Amino acid sequence: MLILMRSRLVMMILMILLIGAFGIQATAAQETIARSFSNLTLGMSIEELQKSYKTQEIEETALLPGERLFTVTGQFNGISKVLCTFYLGKLFRIELYYSPQYSRQVPWEQFVEFVKKGYGEGWGFESTKGPTMIWNDRKTSFILELKNSPNSSPFYIASIVDDELYNTRQESCSSPKFKV
Repeated sequence: MLILMRSRLVMMILMILLIGAFGIQATAAQETIARSFSNLTLGMSIEELQKSYKTQEIEETALLPGERLFTVTGQFNGISKVLCTFYLGKLFRIELYYSPQYSRQVPWEQFVEFVKKGYGEGWGFESTKGPTMIWNDRKTSFILELKNSPNSSPFYIASIVDDELYNTRQESCSSPKFKV
């Protein structure tokens, strides 16, 4: 689990750095990216999360100082879990893990096309785990991933990231271990 989270974190960092460093125009969203899902809103406090949902805090050694990770499970149709990552008490990343059943019912192309209707073409690439699509409106990043694994059925992950909080978090990294 720790290795998976680190590799996903490194991939997300690389994607955001590529967007910023190269100013890739294809990632600019046509519309403002939604900064919430249900009652989860980027920038909200841990207390607000816990008022809205039953959560479980995940203790991870890979978290940075000031970072906390919570999971919400069994509360959304088609979504097996939601990971909420906080930095300095503010929600900066929402990760929706769609169930394998949902992923079998809704083809990847259809899932991506639905998002493109709202945010434009985006930017995509292939990794060893599957395709990834990214949209960014200079305030928020929306990332779709199709995860293929020989040990499990394919599933989708949709992430909503607050770019400002993410950048603040990255700037606070004193150790090269956490910087990319």
